[in-house]
Amino acid sequence: MLEVFYYPYEDLLEKHREIIVKSDDTEDPGVRHPDSIKSILDFIRNDSYYPTITDKVTHLVFSIASRQDFLAANKRTAIVAGAYFLEINSFSQAVVGNFISEMEKYVLMVATKTINKEMLRRIINDLINDMVVSDDTKLYLANAL
Repeated sequence: MLEVFYYPYEDLLEKHREIIVKSDDTEDPGVRHPDSIKSILDFIRNDSYYPTITDKVTHLVFSIASRQDFLAANKRTAIVAGAYFLEINSFSQAVVGNFISEMEKYVLMVATKTINKEMLRRIINDLINDMVVSDDTKLYLANAL
């Protein structure tokens, strides 16, 4: 099995701050629940629960988008957190860039509780392996809605 690389809490905070600055938000880049964010980053290290990169990225993105642990920019931070995880684990820039552009609509669905974690997992799996959401996943999504 390939070695999986992880990043520390401080790196995620820095990514979050960068999002706030780049989007010219006047919102506070603070954290509402730092222990919750730290637990997300710790849990993805557990290969029994999250054995694949897809599982790890799904938990990371789903948890950040749905828990609202940051004071602002939770959805954008969820996308960047997932993309950064893919990047440090040697996914191509094409995959990472595609992930960022495609995930916006799906992260919004997570935040509004329109899709569940398993649906997000299917979407992420398609995006990181095939760079497109499959017709089967789209059909599954349509039936779930």
